[in-house]
Amino acid sequence: MIFLYYLNYAIFAAFLSLFILELGMAIHAVLGYGKSRERIRRYVMPLWGITGTFSVLYLVELVATYPNLVPAASPLYLAPVGAAALLVILRNLFLASSEVMGGHALEGRAFMIYSASTLAIAFLLSGILASTVSGIGVDVVTGSLNLPAMLFNGFSLSVFAAMALMGVFAAAVLIGDKRGRAVACLSAFLAPVVIVAALGFGISYGAHAVAANAYLVILYELLLAGLVPLYLAGMENARKLVLPIVFIGILVFAVLQNQMLFNGAASLGIFETNSAAALDLIIITVVCGALLIGALAYFVRLTFLKGATS
Repeated sequence: MIFLYYLNYAIFAAFLSLFILELGMAIHAVLGYGKSRERIRRYVMPLWGITGTFSVLYLVELVATYPNLVPAASPLYLAPVGAAALLVILRNLFLASSEVMGGHALEGRAFMIYSASTLAIAFLLSGILASTVSGIGVDVVTGSLNLPAMLFNGFSLSVFAAMALMGVFAAAVLIGDKRGRAVACLSAFLAPVVIVAALGFGISYGAHAVAANAYLVILYELLLAGLVPLYLAGMENARKLVLPIVFIGILVFAVLQNQMLFNGAASLGIFETNSAAALDLIIITVVCGALLIGALAYFVRLTFLKGATS
């Protein structure tokens, strides 16, 4: 069922949108934390818990939707996933520590470690995601993974660059950063170009997928073009729209990927759950998703109505 593919990808897109925002906050923190300290912290502190919860929901949803895929793929990605999990623990530890540290210098150092950990997690995550699409570094015959090849190739680095670029823009919009508006706006337009170019030139089916769905890419760029003037004018609507627009961009990539795995060597459809379990899966996803959307709505209320940009 193609519906289950998009349902699963929507949960993933929700998680990745929030994580990309966190990544953008981390980049802003590394580049100039002191100047936007309070604005960054007011967003990050309520955000990181929701991001982690969406990641858990996605993993549960992934196992339920593709029960035959996870046991087959888990041994391949044990090392990078394990490293990412350790970094998540480190990230959460230092973020929580930064809340209770008394001195500004100690608090700043703890937040910098959180930011560096987030960047490292993003690098590993982009490598894992990219390899499932491109198959680079993966030997599906022997079931082995070449970790350096998986991480350091043009497609993986392009995915990481696109995430970072979109994160820089999303974070700039949300914290109301006025110092690097030109860079932020350029980042917004470059992010889709980078990922589409990498898919078109680096994946066997990519050029056809991009050509067949070029209208979606164009419409997405137009969405970004409509958001930029709102951001430049400092309007609150820009902050409310940026996360949904990042979410839509990830779903556009879902259309371009079209269930393909490992450079077209396999399709997600062959690993899908049976139709008898599909209805239960949909009900559970809707209920859990509604609870998390409620938490996200509380985050929006907490940040916008409490004057996060003051």
